[in-house]
Amino acid sequence: MFASKIKGTVVDEDSSAPLVGSNVFLLEIKLDKPTDMGGASDIDGNYLINDIPSGRYILVCFYMGYDSYRKPIKINPNEDYEINISLKPSVIELQETKVTAKKRQQKIT
Repeated sequence: MFASKIKGTVVDEDSSAPLVGSNVFLLEIKLDKPTDMGGASDIDGNYLINDIPSGRYILVCFYMGYDSYRKPIKINPNEDYEINISLKPSVIELQETKVTAKKRQQKIT
């Protein structure tokens, strides 16, 4: 079998700090459906996907609090790829919450 591999590092775009535990996996490009190929980045932000059959995929990476990453990729037989990923922190907008209180008028006995 002529399987390939993808390796790389996932980091914060602003600080270049490694993103530990980011999810990196491949989608089938025709179905936009997850494959069983992928995993999580290690303590240094490194990831490795082994035994990838040749074909067209979408490389996906996501991490809580960051924008997701999607890149179409063509895998050729028996080739290794290095794809480093920089994720941008996402902005989460929340609605304003107003808290009010009143002093109790009657004394509790």
